[in-house]
Amino acid sequence: MDKSVSLIFVVPILFLAACNTSDVSESTLESGFSYAADQTISTAAASTTPTSYTGTLETIVRDYDADTQTPSGQKSVSLRLEKGSGDSFVAVIDAFGRSTQFTQLDISNTSGTLLEKTLDDGSLVFLLNHYDAWANSFSGQSNYKYVVSYSTSLTDSAVSRRDVGVGVTGLLTPVENLPQTGEASFQGDAVLVSYATGTENNFTLASGDVTLNADFGSSQISGSMGNFGNSNGSLPASFGIRPTTMSNGTFQSTLDLTSGALTTGGSAAISSSNLQGAIYGNAAQELAGTFTFEGTDTNAPGGENMSAIGTFAAKQ
Repeated sequence: MDKSVSLIFVVPILFLAACNTSDVSESTLESGFSYAADQTISTAAASTTPTSYTGTLETIVRDYDADTQTPSGQKSVSLRLEKGSGDSFVAVIDAFGRSTQFTQLDISNTSGTLLEKTLDDGSLVFLLNHYDAWANSFSGQSNYKYVVSYSTSLTDSAVSRRDVGVGVTGLLTPVENLPQTGEASFQGDAVLVSYATGTENNFTLASGDVTLNADFGSSQISGSMGNFGNSNGSLPASFGIRPTTMSNGTFQSTLDLTSGALTTGGSAAISSSNLQGAIYGNAAQELAGTFTFEGTDTNAPGGENMSAIGTFAAKQ
């Protein structure tokens, strides 16, 4: 994949309370639901009827004054997508107790993946599509047909705190459509958002790849992630996704640092980790999920602590 897609989060970010989503049709991340065999997240978004996908974000809280960063667990989120006339669209995210609305006029980079706006108080809010241009999600041209992976952030200008979250959402495979036999290999993309103490309050985003191998007969799945990098260089770490059991198309596992380190020239240890995912598409064509870990980067002064959250998406 193109490792030029990268972002350093360095600006104050504040979500603006706006938008009533009471008229939105709901589909949930936690359970399967029925939909037409040819429906994709792009064709759903291309409708002028708003569709809201609800689920959870993996989050990190950054305390500037204390120079600490702490995974803060899962937070509820709703992502609303609505196609307007012509090339117009609306994307609304409800997270961290706030809501903000974006349109195509808020695209701020040449690849079309980043939505951001400056608010009246001078702060900035963003919504980043990890694997595709937002416009493609409304035109049927998405790299992934059944999932959207994204990151978002909230910085409260009144306190020295920033919340950053990553999530995936989309059209889960109905339980009755899950394969009962056979094996499948899913290959795709991963994004890691990390922070280490002593790095001037910056979050760093790096993109990599993921492979997951599923045995539907035994309900086992395992895989690996690696080759992370951005415009500042590569992340030499490779991660193993430990074998685990799938249940109704969902799975939970942990990560092993199989080789390399968390920064170039360093060495590292992971103290805790969690990964969870699900299978998407009317015929189990794709899978996606989130992960989080804490570790120590011994290349940083004093052996600084590192926290990371991320997403992955893959297809057969």
